[in-house]
Amino acid sequence: MKIGVLIPYRGTSLDKSRLRKSITSKVVDELLHQMTQQVIIASTSLSEEYSTYLLTKNESVKFAGDFTILKDQGEVLNDSIKLAVSSLKEDIILIVMADLPLVRKEDLEKIVNLHKTSMQVIVAPSSDNGTSLLCFNLKEPFDFVFGCNSAVEYQSIFTEKGIRFKLLKHEKYYRDIDTFKDLIEIKELNFIPIWLKKIVDAVM
Repeated sequence: MKIGVLIPYRGTSLDKSRLRKSITSKVVDELLHQMTQQVIIASTSLSEEYSTYLLTKNESVKFAGDFTILKDQGEVLNDSIKLAVSSLKEDIILIVMADLPLVRKEDLEKIVNLHKTSMQVIVAPSSDNGTSLLCFNLKEPFDFVFGCNSAVEYQSIFTEKGIRFKLLKHEKYYRDIDTFKDLIEIKELNFIPIWLKKIVDAVM
């Protein structure tokens, strides 16, 4: 069974607007690039049954790895994801947000395997009840509601549609970075990548 990993990376100067209020746009852009590269590395390290797609408005992005660029054709993120997902041919789709600096290959495998064995949609929440990862089968369509409190909204949508789902407990590997407070908190972890430590140290 083929799995498509979709990584939304809008690649515009409007990304992470809350973070840009606290640190320079140059640093935010570097942070976004490095976080996205981390997610791509995790995804492209998976087996041959996985294909990685980068959904972006900036088609000239330069990331390392074996992935396919999909042009972001939506006005807002959820429209963009809907259009992208409709173009994929894989049975199972794993959407991974691009701002997960700690995510690993084994975290992605764990979520896909859990979906396969339980036949449920898997929702991995961020610390603020957003959605960091979402794994589902294309045979059960639903609306995308990524954003604030989306993990809670997905529960309501799936319950209403009768779609079986599993909400995972928040883990540090699903942690995203949206605000300066997130950077402060992530610095306190006893392990972070060297590239992230350099960025955090530079802005503290």
